[in-house]
Amino acid sequence: LRALSGDTAHETDSNPISDSNEIGFRDRGHTLNAQDGLVFINDAGSKGCTILDAESDPWNPDVLASYSGSGRDCHDSYMRSGVDVNGSPKDILFSADGYSGRFRAIDITDIRRGSWDELASTP
Repeated sequence: LRALSGDTAHETDSNPISDSNEIGFRDRGHTLNAQDGLVFINDAGSKGCTILDAESDPWNPDVLASYSGSGRDCHDSYMRSGVDVNGSPKDILFSADGYSGRFRAIDITDIRRGSWDELASTP
């Protein structure tokens, strides 16, 4: 975000962030969040939620999963570590799917091994 620094305001509709720092996910989402070395790009459309592993190489993150399709537009999401699920700590991704009007809870404890499981959703 150093491109945003300075003591003068940027012009209306200007793009103060240089394309030279592009990491390959342009136009991929409208919000994002990060926790525990994972980055969640929320599309609010057909791409759903893309989950990246930024732990080893933040400038070239691996795509771990894409949570999309069949009403999974992933308008916004939040990840919480260590949630007690039937006595076992789990990493849970909470997704608000705006177009379908659903909320989902997805177990992503083993996402780095390619495994995730939808635990619950609203109808």
